[in-house]
Amino acid sequence: MNFELQRLVESKLKPGEKLLWSGSPDPKCIMKQSLPVVMLIALASIASLTVCFLLYVFKVLAPEDLALNATIFYLLVGSLILGDALCCFVLLRSRYIGAQRTLYVVTSDRVLIVKCDKSNDIVSLAYENVKDVQVFGEKARKASVAITSDDTYYPRISLVGISDASTVEGLIRRYSSGKLGN
Repeated sequence: MNFELQRLVESKLKPGEKLLWSGSPDPKCIMKQSLPVVMLIALASIASLTVCFLLYVFKVLAPEDLALNATIFYLLVGSLILGDALCCFVLLRSRYIGAQRTLYVVTSDRVLIVKCDKSNDIVSLAYENVKDVQVFGEKARKASVAITSDDTYYPRISLVGISDASTVEGLIRRYSSGKLGN
């Protein structure tokens, strides 16, 4: 845990509250969540390039028809595709940096998701609101712990891409015992 995140977490603990587990998400797992959007952008780029190519090949739409010369036409198409690629890069990079600045914390009273950025946003879920805990993914590798709750602000939170998901699930189940439906 980096020093800035550790200091932020310690300042948010209640008196008598014990830190049981802390860990960061795997940035690669966080980035994988953005793959459907990246694939959609890539498909849209390929489709637009294909349409432009076919329109040009079949002389349906030539740069001369647009009162543009060929160089400007192809620069315009190229810049649209480059813009799509740049959007994908920025999206994935921001998700990666966000994961590096996130810390998951399990205490004796609650589960916290701490974001150490400009907002210092903290998601706090007390054990009395926990309804169910499930692990998704391979327990031997990076997995996610999904927590459903009665909390109106956070009905479902996920601790994504953690290496010891079964340990975290066990801690949450133990400290919220008697409150879970199973």
